[in-house]
Amino acid sequence: MRPSIVAILVINLWHACRFDGRLTMVDLNEQDNLNTLTLESRQSIWIPKVIFYNTEIKSESIDDDKAFASVHRAGLYRRRNTTYLHNGYLYSGKDNPITLSRVYSDKFICEYDMRVYPFDKQACTAIFILKGNAGSFVELVPSMIKYLGPIDLPQYYVMNATIQSIAVPPNITAVEVKIMFGRRLLSTMLTSYLPTFIICLVSFTTSYFKSFYFEAIATVNLTALLSLTTLFIGVTNLLPKTSYIKMIDVWLISCLTVPFCQVVLQVCHFSPLMLHWKQCFPAFPFLHL
Repeated sequence: MRPSIVAILVINLWHACRFDGRLTMVDLNEQDNLNTLTLESRQSIWIPKVIFYNTEIKSESIDDDKAFASVHRAGLYRRRNTTYLHNGYLYSGKDNPITLSRVYSDKFICEYDMRVYPFDKQACTAIFILKGNAGSFVELVPSMIKYLGPIDLPQYYVMNATIQSIAVPPNITAVEVKIMFGRRLLSTMLTSYLPTFIICLVSFTTSYFKSFYFEAIATVNLTALLSLTTLFIGVTNLLPKTSYIKMIDVWLISCLTVPFCQVVLQVCHFSPLMLHWKQCFPAFPFLHL
């Protein structure tokens, strides 16, 4: 099982349905917005329910006063016969589809893998299936998707959005909308990596101090250790809690070892035991580093 965390994606959906040729429309206009259907007219048409598969409560599509339905005139017409009082042009629903659209705002559950943070790329999906036995009469066909929101988000930026047909257990045909997110690295580099690198560099330079600056060496390294610990705790608290180690954790823990090792080496170097060994074994050069 892949280690992951669960995130919530709030998305506005444009849901469209096309119907068959058993319907007949009269006197359609060339402009779709002039061929709208009222709620009463839509209720007389069987509309398949679409379930939002990976939502918290398995939400489904609804046809209410917030929905908008229009007929697109694409096919040829035939005249009404003379038995009708009023003349008119008849259009078949097979060639002139009805499009039902509605804006949904729902919460989709997505799995985010944070192991390589902040160099991660995340994918959030919205999966749609037909309710009940509607799949015996209707087929979900992925057609087109267009992302209309902002590209730059607070934590990510939208890389692309795709739509495709997939199968969900138990072998149910579904349509999956996948949105790929990337992360801007400049902010993380300036707030996490650059400060820790500078502190480690300052701590490393204490190796070239003269021996009589031992107090300054210890003070600088201990201050660096405390600063890195504060940064480590701050960055960890801002990130989601996970049971696995993230890449930034490895970097911060590695940085913590630099001033720690500097203090340990300097203490060993100036300890009385080391001075005694230097006097007893003057021929060993590594004792005089």
